[in-house]
Amino acid sequence: MESLGQMPFGANAPTGFPDRGEDWMGGQTMLERVDFCADAAKHESSNLAPADMARDLMGPNFSAATLQAINRAPSRSDAIGLILASREFQRR
Repeated sequence: MESLGQMPFGANAPTGFPDRGEDWMGGQTMLERVDFCADAAKHESSNLAPADMARDLMGPNFSAATLQAINRAPSRSDAIGLILASREFQRR
């Protein structure tokens, strides 16, 4: 979590972690987040289909383009990585 810039219990009180784009959208930071999501997806062990997982996690909040990318992913692990790395999930 340190490499992602959000150590547990490390936020400045009382405002917490910043939510401005410039604080978390740098190229290196985004690459680290995507790598983290891809690695986490490799260790996910439920039997849910990725589309069902997306629906359970976010309800109707995924865009049509994100759902299409999830459904077209070449593997289950890639689809779950896309869920975790999606702008909708990251925003949540």
